[in-house]
Amino acid sequence: MVLHHQTIKPIPSLTKEIAQKAFPKGNLYMTLRDELETIYDDDDFAELYSSEGQPALRPGNLALVCVMQYMANLSDRGAVEALAARNFVLVNECQDLNLCQIELSRKLVGKDGRLLYVGDPKQAIFGFAGAKCNSYDSRFA
Repeated sequence: MVLHHQTIKPIPSLTKEIAQKAFPKGNLYMTLRDELETIYDDDDFAELYSSEGQPALRPGNLALVCVMQYMANLSDRGAVEALAARNFVLVNECQDLNLCQIELSRKLVGKDGRLLYVGDPKQAIFGFAGAKCNSYDSRFA
């Protein structure tokens, strides 16, 4: 796997607005980002990756997910079960999803769940991985 370094961008204002409406009192994870900002940067993991191969998922994001899972005291199976029990999912950066990932997000919420896609086609960067910035529009419009 090869690591394509990406800087962590600020949270878009629309995403902040939606999150604040969804969680008016905030939540632990919003506080984590607001107080600590970027915890892990891709550079922290660069020496672990080859200079050749398929693109890797961002290691900083994967590490942060592990921290969140630990904060919630969830095993791997517990994390999957907790996610499956949700009936509302917000998918950020949806302009970088491929059709398989979009279908997976639909299956996560089930037929009665609610799903909100947030994205900016001008920030699409995963075309090389099959993402199409308008695929969520055409699939669920």
